[in-house]
Amino acid sequence: MLDQIKDELLIPEENQEGGVGYIFRVILYEDEKIVMDFTPHHIQNINFKFNDNLHQKLKEIFEVQFERKF
Repeated sequence: MLDQIKDELLIPEENQEGGVGYIFRVILYEDEKIVMDFTPHHIQNINFKFNDNLHQKLKEIFEVQFERKF
């Protein structure tokens, strides 16, 4: 999955005050420890502008994995 999204360009928001809500959230574990936790708009305490390509790729990944439309 990360191979499909790793090259997407993310542009930080000028206003880093935060936002609300998300459609997709990805949490990756190694054993029982969280090693990565992000949404398309927020990674490691940085808010990013909407990236339609990233959104579409995550949507496709989720639809395949969960066998339903998002």
